[in-house]
Amino acid sequence: MNKRNIIVTGADSGIGLETCRSLINLGFYIIMIGRNSAKLLQTQSKIDPDHQNSNVLSCDLTRRLAIKQAITLIRHSKIQIYGLINTAGVGYFEKVLDTTDIQIEQTFKTNTLGLIYLTKYVARLMVHQGFGHIINVASMAGKIVTPKAAIYGSSKAAVISFSNGLRMELKPYNVLVSTVNTGPVKTPFLKKADLSENYAKSVQKYLLNPQIVGEKIAQLLIDYRRELNLPWYMEFAAKLYPLFPQLGDYLSGDVFNKK
Repeated sequence: MNKRNIIVTGADSGIGLETCRSLINLGFYIIMIGRNSAKLLQTQSKIDPDHQNSNVLSCDLTRRLAIKQAITLIRHSKIQIYGLINTAGVGYFEKVLDTTDIQIEQTFKTNTLGLIYLTKYVARLMVHQGFGHIINVASMAGKIVTPKAAIYGSSKAAVISFSNGLRMELKPYNVLVSTVNTGPVKTPFLKKADLSENYAKSVQKYLLNPQIVGEKIAQLLIDYRRELNLPWYMEFAAKLYPLFPQLGDYLSGDVFNKK
């Protein structure tokens, strides 16, 4: 009961894995959520060999029933949830006209709907216990979209708007909400999003270190911030975009388009 329990989605790789590693180093207890139980267990053994600071929970975030079943297990365990960190996400760097309906649905079910459903159910537990902190990992693509990222960017823009509204709703209940918006991070996500790997190569020198990103996300549970944008220069660009939209479209669509 005295453990500071943190739920982390997408915990089996990339940002989620590094966030879990950092959380364990900070003394938190992790409930690792992912779709593939075997991969989850492998990751758990990698970052917590003795399994003293973590547990795994297999859950397909594209299935609302699976999410409700996972919440039922958590509720029946009678533990308090100190934090929820949503890092799970998928993306396909394709032009809208070339993106399949299945890819569109999978993107929104994972990035947006699954996140919203899980957050809603966990937030209810937090309101009941009188405290909590929700961290939703969105993307700078939700603020500054480029060609071949319209579907992915819109799914993340929805996460940002959802988080902003939820923050105000949960404030009276002592439940905090933060968003994290990153530029490209050196994780397996990029290879899955762009099978040609041309994008990863073109932005190689700009890729964020996933370990550093994970450390900064974990630190938000200690040093609260409403929003964390990485890297700093993309945050600056996101603030300028609404002021100069035509210039922003030109830069995003022509000059800085690496997809």
